[in-house]
Amino acid sequence: MGTNSAICIPLENGECIGILASSDGYPSHMLPLLNKHYSSLEQANQLIHGGNIRVLYENYEPNPDGYHDLNNSQPNVTIVYRRELLKEKENTDNKSDEKFNEEYLKRFDPITFLLKDVKTIEQFRFICHAYKYDVNENVWVEYKF
Repeated sequence: MGTNSAICIPLENGECIGILASSDGYPSHMLPLLNKHYSSLEQANQLIHGGNIRVLYENYEPNPDGYHDLNNSQPNVTIVYRRELLKEKENTDNKSDEKFNEEYLKRFDPITFLLKDVKTIEQFRFICHAYKYDVNENVWVEYKF
């Protein structure tokens, strides 16, 4: 099992909007990548609004000329569950598979929460670390529980 983490951006009402990273969520992996490759608010929003990820890498978008899915990812490309499943759906004859159902895909969408309560949320109950974007400083910081 990987090191789960939450990644979030604060909202004006005091809540956060965030996603789950299922693997490699330890600070020595996440903070350098977040602060180097996802440091602008635009990049942070793209990451969050894409939904839950398996693992964070330098690049968010795969090379369109190469193949990229959940099991065969391009090097250094973030694995985004919803995006990869929808791409897989395009390339399969079995479009009725449950994993392509919109209800199933919703489990990978970002959610809104109070960061102090993050570990009480079902999908985040096993997280080891949380990272919050500081909109004033344009920097990612680790949230300490």
